[in-house]
Amino acid sequence: MEYDQSTCGVVDGQIPPLSLGHLDLSPCASHARRPWNRYNVARPPSPFGLHFVAQCPKGMEEWSSREVSSVSWVTATPGYGFVHFDGPFELAYVCNRYCRTIEKVWLEIGSVGVQEAGDASGLVDSELVASWTRGPVLVKADDFVRSLRPGWLTQARKALADAGLSSGGGEPDEERSTLLLSAEGKRVRLLLDTTGTSLSFREYRRYNHPSALRPTFAASMVLMASGSGGRLYDPFTGGGTILIEAALMSRSSPVHASRPYAYRSFTCYDPKAEEASAPRASAIAGFSSYLGCEINRTHLKGCLKNVEAAGLSDVVEACLCDGTRRSLEPRASAIVTNPPYGVRGAKRRRMEEMYSRFLHHLPRVLEEDGTGVLITTEFELVKGLLDELGYSVDVSIRARHGHLWVEVIRFSRL
Repeated sequence: MEYDQSTCGVVDGQIPPLSLGHLDLSPCASHARRPWNRYNVARPPSPFGLHFVAQCPKGMEEWSSREVSSVSWVTATPGYGFVHFDGPFELAYVCNRYCRTIEKVWLEIGSVGVQEAGDASGLVDSELVASWTRGPVLVKADDFVRSLRPGWLTQARKALADAGLSSGGGEPDEERSTLLLSAEGKRVRLLLDTTGTSLSFREYRRYNHPSALRPTFAASMVLMASGSGGRLYDPFTGGGTILIEAALMSRSSPVHASRPYAYRSFTCYDPKAEEASAPRASAIAGFSSYLGCEINRTHLKGCLKNVEAAGLSDVVEACLCDGTRRSLEPRASAIVTNPPYGVRGAKRRRMEEMYSRFLHHLPRVLEEDGTGVLITTEFELVKGLLDELGYSVDVSIRARHGHLWVEVIRFSRL
């Protein structure tokens, strides 16, 4: 994979100030001593020597890369289930705290071609790991690495244990793993977790809708709609996740008010630099108002609890109504929604009737030049109805949500 160095860590031609503690990240630092160089593997092409890999919803990588590029000063490149970017350690602060589409931020500390090494010794530099972390580490491998090199995980653990860095024990889950052996394309990377517990958890979720979207997925859909200053409408609002994520994103609010990020255990952690970190710009221009419609009283009450917990009662409104029948005045400039039978099961006839009512009702709720974004498992049905009604499908993305493959569709009037 190629990475764009031209704008890496540079703003208006100036390299931003670094506050990386005692670490020397200059080109003449100890990179040449790292053992993966014996496989002629170049270190990440960053002027600071740091390469980040951010985990995001599969299929939505383009929108996560746009968000990273917006809130930071670097150019992010989409992969599969990940986005890649280079820069100083402060990026761990900014992306963990302000990127709403990101689930985890990993720091690459080793990389090797899958055909260039028969074992993991070229990836595990226990001295390098020790230079980043203060405590014991846990390592796991993804399924692809296991299929490529079944012995790599065992060898990696042994190398760390020999250095006194491994806490041992059984197979760690993703949330407990400090290090991850992950394969993408023709390379295997050793990644150090800077996040800890997944960023997809949100404190404002006081009420969990039984079929709620993951907040990171909802935020990606909001980015697809692009804030235009008008009204954002969700006719199937459920627990309010889409509206809340949109409002918080437009304010550049931190994803979490307070949490023990994994990077705080790193030797180069600087509390003052973390406190000073801030997004370069909002990922979206924002909307003037946010309105949700929910037909179920229990879900509506839960939605309002979540809105209040997010501190958005002054800007997000939700009401009890049927989203397939209500008209709006003024109409919305954007609709972002998860229809009730989009990622849920139902009889086909009932589903067709619901989609037909909703889409035929669009002219009464969406401005003539407005944009709609929805998620569904019935993408052929939806695309056919949109075509019949004179709407153009601008973007159609196959993505993974939970255990389902869904399609996210962005549409507008022809």
